[in-house]
Amino acid sequence: MESSVQQFTPTEYAIILKGRATEQRRAVHMIFVIDVSDSMNDGNKLNSVKRSLQFIVPLLTSDDLVSMITFGEESEIVMNKVSAANADAILYKVESLVTNGCTNLSAGLMNIGDCLVPAAAEDATPTYKQGVLLLTDGNANRGVYTKEAIEGIINSLLVRAPSLTLNTVGYGHDHNTELLRRAAVHGGGSYNVVYNLEGVATTFGEILGGMTSVVAQNVTLHLPANVKISTGYSTTVKDGVTHVRIGDVYTENEIIVLCETLHWEESWEVGLTYHDMTTLSSTSIAAIPINTTIADPIPKTIEQARFRFHVSQLLSSAIGTALPNIQVIKDHATALLIELKALSYSQEQLIQMMIDDLESLLQSLTTTASRNNRFNLATTGLMAQHSAYLSLGRGLRSENPSSFDDCHSPAPTSQHFFADDDDEPQPMTRTVRFDATLSPFSNRTQQRVTMNLRESSQQVVEEQAVDE
Repeated sequence: MESSVQQFTPTEYAIILKGRATEQRRAVHMIFVIDVSDSMNDGNKLNSVKRSLQFIVPLLTSDDLVSMITFGEESEIVMNKVSAANADAILYKVESLVTNGCTNLSAGLMNIGDCLVPAAAEDATPTYKQGVLLLTDGNANRGVYTKEAIEGIINSLLVRAPSLTLNTVGYGHDHNTELLRRAAVHGGGSYNVVYNLEGVATTFGEILGGMTSVVAQNVTLHLPANVKISTGYSTTVKDGVTHVRIGDVYTENEIIVLCETLHWEESWEVGLTYHDMTTLSSTSIAAIPINTTIADPIPKTIEQARFRFHVSQLLSSAIGTALPNIQVIKDHATALLIELKALSYSQEQLIQMMIDDLESLLQSLTTTASRNNRFNLATTGLMAQHSAYLSLGRGLRSENPSSFDDCHSPAPTSQHFFADDDDEPQPMTRTVRFDATLSPFSNRTQQRVTMNLRESSQQVVEEQAVDE
């Protein structure tokens, strides 16, 4: 993995991390943590999980491991570090899943510890990339379920297995968006929202493709605490040092963290620690700032990172906004929209995504102001997920649903939808100018696996339509 620090204004710096290109496939340990509460019956959500696992298991190899944990009224470890060579046995267990009662999320998370590859074995042969997929449709209502308590459980897991990553997948518009977003950030993974079978399969493909192409894990930046950091990654300050936990870096992946200081001292270094998946060793290096001011133009990727951060922050801040603040947010969104549309490369997918986010936000703010100053659940969920997607630069951008209750209805590709109330989403006239299922942050492995799973899910949807 390469790293560098570039100064792009007299006071702003960009820390750039790049994953080296490699064709080597990593052995993975996939830990599925599945919500089997009664609400997962609605819209065939649990059935969509089953179908997606049926697609993904055949893509695993005999070197891979699968663990499965369910949580409803209680939590159960359905399988623990089973070789993916036992595909038939795994799929039999998958098909046997049934719903049961309320949502004891904390019990499901605590069971992850019993499924981890033991630390001693990992130190001896640290070849597995361990990753959690947390799949849930609603709010935890059993056990402990505050955001702080859930983060505490995740932090304890990371102490036991620092290289573990946790990805969250929320089903529909009624899940706890802030809890799942924060869980993914603290777990070094991605936060995704899905509404149908194709969305679940596509998300699984993105996550599996990333896990199998990891070149560095448990990646953490260390900077002086008096440097202001602009990032969506999890940060902690200890002993005068700010630690930014990035998590995984994939092959061909580029991570950019922005920071600002009145003056960069020559003695300052950017510390970088990570586990190198090529040499299978823990590494600590220091990146020295490049003290060359780049006046004009600012490098494209850095300019995009700056816009990503600002749009992400704006989407996040708009959630729960009080009426007097709406005009301030609208003014900021309008100014950003003008800047994005003026870019020479404004037609590129990532810029179009941000333009669409801002246009959607402006329309939603107008609707909110006229409807008792409240966002509906659908709008809140979309803004939270799109904010996380832009700030973390991983996962998939959720598509706005045409139906929140039918998990087998394909999501729209020609229009985006925002609901005017909590009951029915209303179509907007704007035409989508990009394919949300193909992320500009994905590498070739992720794109290949994602397309394979998406094609499989589309075939199932088409067959079901014929049968009906």
